[in-house]
Amino acid sequence: MRTYRFPVRSLAVALLLPLAGCGVRFVVDIVPVETGLSETVVLEERVPGRDPFDPAGPDKVALVEVGGVLRGVAQPGPLNPFGGSTRPVAGFVEALDRAKRDAKVKAVLVRIDSPGGSVNASQVMYEELRRFREETGKPVVVHTGEFAASGGYYLACAADEIVTSPSTITGSIGVIYQTFNASAGLARIGVAADAITSGPNKALASPFEPQEAEHREILQTLVDEFYAQFTEVVRSERPDIPAEAWDEVTDGRVVSGVRAVELGLADSTGDIHDAFERCRALAGIRGARLVQYHPAMSRVATVYGTAPTTPAEAAGDRPTIDLEITAPGASAPAGRFLYLWDPAAWR
Repeated sequence: MRTYRFPVRSLAVALLLPLAGCGVRFVVDIVPVETGLSETVVLEERVPGRDPFDPAGPDKVALVEVGGVLRGVAQPGPLNPFGGSTRPVAGFVEALDRAKRDAKVKAVLVRIDSPGGSVNASQVMYEELRRFREETGKPVVVHTGEFAASGGYYLACAADEIVTSPSTITGSIGVIYQTFNASAGLARIGVAADAITSGPNKALASPFEPQEAEHREILQTLVDEFYAQFTEVVRSERPDIPAEAWDEVTDGRVVSGVRAVELGLADSTGDIHDAFERCRALAGIRGARLVQYHPAMSRVATVYGTAPTTPAEAAGDRPTIDLEITAPGASAPAGRFLYLWDPAAWR
């Protein structure tokens, strides 16, 4: 008996072989599909008189999307522009690395549509974008979509310029540690927690025991520290914020894109075409192609090809703590320090 072995992606080839007769067996092997990022031209500004097929041109502007909750772990769902199983931070860095290595990429346009996420993920992505600017000298422009709130705005601060949609929900500068306490409810049904710990603070913020004042103070100290880090970034990266507006800007509220420009949180209002134009101006180039990075096996039809379409999609899949215990009805994950604005509050 003859045996033919084919990976799944070659199954069609196998089916073309003669199937008549007996003694033939086909074995299909499951192998990983092609991975990595591809690029698709989604906008182009041509220079009159230049041959569009000239291999020496035109220059490129790389479009990198950031959507959903910013997390260091895998984020499932269609909103993740780098694939359902890819970590958002890792995918973002991969896209920046590709833009860094491509000499024809003269600028980067980062489209942000995010309510924020974990403190660590937001800081890492900000630092990576800032490092990209410093090491390459390539200008970076951020364009904001449905919202650029909390950690999403933290990331935007790393850009040379921020072009915001007039209706973008912007700001929410602050920190939240979302937790809950079920001890009173458990006590009503005769259930009592009994944690064996190595120290008095090991069960810090346990949802099964009444919260002690000392524990709350420890958590508040961390929240204050992370808040100071956030506001320091805003102060250094957005120096045009009026002193008299500082308290308004940093009290956790959200504002429209129009108001964000008035407060100095953004530089101008406009759409993706305006942001593309600002990229070309900062890079000192005339014509250019806007190329969108996306998973190798996906398809991008327009400049809005992988952009979220509803607030629910932009919110992404809500993460949970390791034990998958969340407060009933809570939209933010329990047990993490977050630069996050709760999108459920306005749905």
